[in-house]
Amino acid sequence: MNMDDEDKILKLMQLEKKVLAKTLITLSGKHSDVASAIDRMISDKTANVRRFISGLSAYKSDSNFRGWSEASEFAEELEELLSDLEEGASCPREAIKLLKSFFESDHEIVHRCDDSSGFISNVFRYRATELFVKSATECDDKDWLANILWDLITHNDYGLRDELIDKIGQLLPERNMREIVERLWALHQENKDGERIVSRELILLEAMAKGLKDPLLLEKVIREEGENNPNYNNGCLGEMYFLCGDFKKAIHFLEKVEKSSSHYWKVDDLLLKAYAEVGDVVKQKKMAWDIFRSHRTKEYFEAVLEIEGHSKYQELLKHEIDIIFQDKELKNQNVDFLFEMELFDEAEAYIISRRKNLNGNHYEILADWAELFDLKKKVLVSTFTYRALLDSILERAYSKAYHHGVDYLVKLNEQADLIQDWKGGPTHNCYFENLKNDHKRKHGFWSQYKSRY
Repeated sequence: MNMDDEDKILKLMQLEKKVLAKTLITLSGKHSDVASAIDRMISDKTANVRRFISGLSAYKSDSNFRGWSEASEFAEELEELLSDLEEGASCPREAIKLLKSFFESDHEIVHRCDDSSGFISNVFRYRATELFVKSATECDDKDWLANILWDLITHNDYGLRDELIDKIGQLLPERNMREIVERLWALHQENKDGERIVSRELILLEAMAKGLKDPLLLEKVIREEGENNPNYNNGCLGEMYFLCGDFKKAIHFLEKVEKSSSHYWKVDDLLLKAYAEVGDVVKQKKMAWDIFRSHRTKEYFEAVLEIEGHSKYQELLKHEIDIIFQDKELKNQNVDFLFEMELFDEAEAYIISRRKNLNGNHYEILADWAELFDLKKKVLVSTFTYRALLDSILERAYSKAYHHGVDYLVKLNEQADLIQDWKGGPTHNCYFENLKNDHKRKHGFWSQYKSRY
């Protein structure tokens, strides 16, 4: 809560209660979430629970299909339902029972809506899971809780309980976790010769291994699954051993993950830390440079300096700038790095020498660059950037953005007189004449432009 909100609260507290009450009632007629909030405030716990139960029952029995355009509103209704539960539950045990019934409604709810947006699924994955974790943490009867969780995790047909499964290690003591592991192995053996090729129990066992931080269990699960995805398996095992503090074994598995693999995205960071833990400075240094060169950022450059030594700051930075300028392509990442390092002269020179490669289709990126160059009084590079944005709009005949294009052209007119040296680029008059010739049929654009003069 910020200072403005605090100030508003103090002022509202000075108003008469009746004025506030009338205002809330008026708002409740226009906004259903306000109406729901009022109902919760004026109801006792039993009434709030009763409203949750009846609301959930109504959703489960509702035969109407909710389309994509209704998904956001439906998700908000489900959020309000969970708020009723949160306010009404008298103890953690009651909250868990009610949340179990909410998770178990996923079949009816999912089949009666178009959730391609993910709004509705996210209510289960995040809000409901958050409330379950809070209540489960406060629940003293862990044996009872373990049975509830067993029912939920073994019937996760739609993946809406994945986040709950990932957090199970925070909710149960090791004894209960081991019991679930034994039950899952037994269930896996029952289903092993059935129709399913990949056992869902093995997926759950993998989650249990992570929750227990048990790399030996994870290795056993992976052996049972077979060597279908070695990059994923080695990444998981490496991360597990890293979390358990066995850095040599972590390195053994992480180094097996191929860099081209989609599972490599966090391997390099883990390897960097693992090399530091075992004191392998040579590999640590190489990895730090590899990470930085794959994605130049100030953060990764500082990680390099931690190893190379801060006394080499200027030397290493100059060398990196030389490498950046040797590349004839214009790479957004390089520009962003120069901005981060506050090397605005270098960023200006880098873009001007590659101005023909400016891609105005990257609207958000170039718009930010242009504004920053404006702020730094770098008029020429700002002009070239605004030109790229304007060219993109007109070349695509993107009429919805013509008003932005007019803004850019007005800006170019204003900047023209401030530029003495065009560095080999066309002057404003030349650019403007070409623009008129190339896009003379864009009548919608030119009419908007003329209205500004």
